[in-house]
Amino acid sequence: MDYLSTLNEKQLEAVQETEGFLRVIAGAGSGKTKLLVSRYAYLVKEYGIDSANGNSRYYGIFTLGSI
Repeated sequence: MDYLSTLNEKQLEAVQETEGFLRVIAGAGSGKTKLLVSRYAYLVKEYGIDSANGNSRYYGIFTLGSI
């Protein structure tokens, strides 16, 4: 299954943006986790980003309920 085909237009735009920081602010059930996991997969697949070679990325996901 192509992981990009399940994203909506705005999610796809965020996944494919590779310059600078990305902040995702959205309501519950809107697909934030799906977007961030897809973005990481995109960077690994398209750009060869791999935490094993020192090009690591940090992804943090939290909700108010987790605080």
